[in-house]
Amino acid sequence: MNTNQITVDLAKQINALHTQAKIHATNAVRLATKAGELLLKVKSELPHGQFTTWLAENCSVSERQAQRYMAGAQGKARLQVPVVKTDMMSDLPDATKTDTVTVFPVATESTLPQLTSEITINESEAKAKPT
Repeated sequence: MNTNQITVDLAKQINALHTQAKIHATNAVRLATKAGELLLKVKSELPHGQFTTWLAENCSVSERQAQRYMAGAQGKARLQVPVVKTDMMSDLPDATKTDTVTVFPVATESTLPQLTSEITINESEAKAKPT
């Protein structure tokens, strides 16, 4: 097998895995949103102050995670994805080798429904491209 064929085969595998990762991310958002909707339903049906106790006794979801799910279901969840920028150590001057990684937030924040929509759009674009 020549190098070109190996590259083509690896590219196909990478693209397939990338597509699957996007599908699973979309499904995760949908499932989290559904969990949030159900948690909101339970919370609305319980007497005031009883939700935390009910959650601890009936679900394996932490209180904080339940809050995130409910916020997502209400379209209130804000996600901030960190971006890490690294430089090759060997390319840097000796004086700056100790500070090679910069972490900064992405400028845009998205709600869970917006992310779901963006992932779906990207999936459609990926399917439209010839492989």
